[in-house]
Amino acid sequence: MPCCPCKREHLTAENKKLKEEKEFWHAHSYRENVVFDPETAHSRLEVSEDGKCVKDTGNVSCVSKNEKRFSTLIFILAKDGFSKGKHYWEVEVGPKKNWILGVVSESISRTERISFSPDNGCWVIKLEDGKYYWDQENYLFLKVNEKPTKIGIFLNLSDKSLVFYDVHRKIKLYTFTICDNFSGKLYPFFSTGLEMDSLPLRISPWFEEDC
Repeated sequence: MPCCPCKREHLTAENKKLKEEKEFWHAHSYRENVVFDPETAHSRLEVSEDGKCVKDTGNVSCVSKNEKRFSTLIFILAKDGFSKGKHYWEVEVGPKKNWILGVVSESISRTERISFSPDNGCWVIKLEDGKYYWDQENYLFLKVNEKPTKIGIFLNLSDKSLVFYDVHRKIKLYTFTICDNFSGKLYPFFSTGLEMDSLPLRISPWFEEDC
């Protein structure tokens, strides 16, 4: 007897879910011990001693000037960049209404306003005012059914892709393709948001197993 359409759809959905979970755990196996680089932090940002937490204080602090520091927008990079291989890290965004996450080229401007596009060496998504998930490459909304509180980021330089995950649901949010002619290092990129938002971003411990 032929399988009824509703049952086929259910099996297809289950198979898709299992496939996505398998891909998530594959990405998860490449976890890195990513930490914030305070030398790149905008002067309004405060980085914890362990380098795992950053928040916007709303106040400009007296910090040392260096060519690595963002001086115009509220951005920060990770200490280490990647030029090859596979790398995965997770960021706890919690109930924040604003954030920007992804990777950027090491040559990104630290003193000028940035247009978030691959042409400028930026592969990022953002949450804006608690409502808008953007594909920065094409300035499109991303379809997100449930607000994620932890974002997984998988940079696969072997096949030139960058995948964002909802960690708790173990599903993909979006995938970027990194252009073949790109060379140099890519650095994990973070922003607490273009609008003031005092809630922190936290990089999950690399050894944490509970998702």
